[in-house]
Amino acid sequence: MTNAADTKTYAHGDKKRIAIQIIEENVDKDFFEVANLISIAIDVNKYSARSYYKYMIKNGWVKNVPADATPWKTSKENRKAAKASTAKPKAPKAVKEFAKKDVPVKTAMNEAADEQVMTMEKPATAMIRDFIKKQKAARQA
Repeated sequence: MTNAADTKTYAHGDKKRIAIQIIEENVDKDFFEVANLISIAIDVNKYSARSYYKYMIKNGWVKNVPADATPWKTSKENRKAAKASTAKPKAPKAVKEFAKKDVPVKTAMNEAADEQVMTMEKPATAMIRDFIKKQKAARQA
């Protein structure tokens, strides 16, 4: 739990001034690094700090950075490229081959025979297969 003494209070415009100052001092650094510096300095979470950064750039509050600049997009692309270059290539997934076993399966169609040897399949599939055979036999009759 936080006490009232632990929380920082800022005068009107202090957070904006601090964020602008940090951005101007760290123009050459990565967007995410600068956003983390802002979050620490003005005591907000990293997502709010990123929003501060974007807002200041888009609205032209920061000197030496054009308002149409998008450092957050280039940083994301640079991170993805760096991650892709250092990542190990993934091995292809192994394809599982199910062995077909000869298992005696009782069917309703073949009650005269005690067992019929078929490939192993789910009971519902066997029931559907039997139903289709019955339908075909009924149509032909």
